[in-house]
Amino acid sequence: MSLNNLFKMIHNQEETNSPSILPKIEQFYLKKANDRNYDVIMEKMTRFHPSSVGYNPVCPRKYSIIMNRDDFGAKLRLADPHKTSLLRVFDHGHMIHDMYQNDILAKAGCLYGKWINKDNQNMVVEGFYPGERWEYKEPRMKWPEKRMSGYVDGIVFIDGKWYVLEIKSSNSNSFKYIKSVSKFPRDYHVKQAMLYCFAPNDLEECGEIEGAIILYVNKETGEEMDFFVKKDMSIIYPILSDIQVAIEAANTKSLPDRLEDCKTPRSKIAKECVACDFCFGGKV
Repeated sequence: MSLNNLFKMIHNQEETNSPSILPKIEQFYLKKANDRNYDVIMEKMTRFHPSSVGYNPVCPRKYSIIMNRDDFGAKLRLADPHKTSLLRVFDHGHMIHDMYQNDILAKAGCLYGKWINKDNQNMVVEGFYPGERWEYKEPRMKWPEKRMSGYVDGIVFIDGKWYVLEIKSSNSNSFKYIKSVSKFPRDYHVKQAMLYCFAPNDLEECGEIEGAIILYVNKETGEEMDFFVKKDMSIIYPILSDIQVAIEAANTKSLPDRLEDCKTPRSKIAKECVACDFCFGGKV
């Protein structure tokens, strides 16, 4: 949805002469979509995120342009704000995460991490669910030498062993495909989970991570399925290697070759890249 949709909603409301809450909801999401902090956006570009590098290939050329944008004289092309319909999807996903973290798995006694007291935000304890009025704080993952950071959905303790937990909500079609056809989690979900398995986190008492449990939830029916993926460095080694090349390129202010799938500004990767204009038209 967009501003045009908001106008249509208001117009329809006037035509029917009946009250509607929909314009107010759309106004909320329009404000949320456009409430962007440039400094925060730029700071995030200097780090690698498990969810993004697991899904999209690491581009050393792009990273060097971002890190050396002032020296190169590169102007970055920021992505358009998210559509309000997509923000709704994100919020629904967050609600599912919250349900499993703060209700189901917390009270099942297997979710481990830090908990924030709802009545005193400065009061934080580490352990299993402390009881009512406490809210789960997703473990912070920081891997300084890889310039990587992110938040893990959870750490669970099952049958005496520790596992990274990733919660993925999906529609029925995607859920059925994974359950009946591939019978294995999405490749990019596995990569993301493995990065969390190997990266340092901010928990003090968590034991050695054995692997990852990827929980899929059908957001239309509530059906669940999960997969265990054993901790395996070979899954993420190519990503870490590409990240190292990117860091070295940024440090030496060099411009590596473009990715194989990004040879023209019309390629899918280029169209979505913040450094595209300089990459194909700039000079160093």
